[in-house]
Amino acid sequence: MKTIEKAANNYAYSREDNDYTIETEMAFMAGAKFVQQWIPVKEELPEELPGGFSDLVLTKNKTDNYHLERYDFENGYFVDVRYGGSVTHWRPIERE
Repeated sequence: MKTIEKAANNYAYSREDNDYTIETEMAFMAGAKFVQQWIPVKEELPEELPGGFSDLVLTKNKTDNYHLERYDFENGYFVDVRYGGSVTHWRPIERE
């Protein structure tokens, strides 16, 4: 598996204009770091969709168990919380 640094370097060199710059590589790495960040539920919840639920997100709880869940806005909790603890963090899942 490639590291983020290797993928960033490959991307920077693969640009059509063949114009590698450290800025291109750093921008790639910043984007990769951003999508790996966990969002604390105390700071932000997933976006509410029609029907009162969020889209599917990856959640993490106090015991570092990970699950795919939806947030239920009507009842105020993530659906399918299991294995010893409430959700502490979440992050979106890109499915495109």
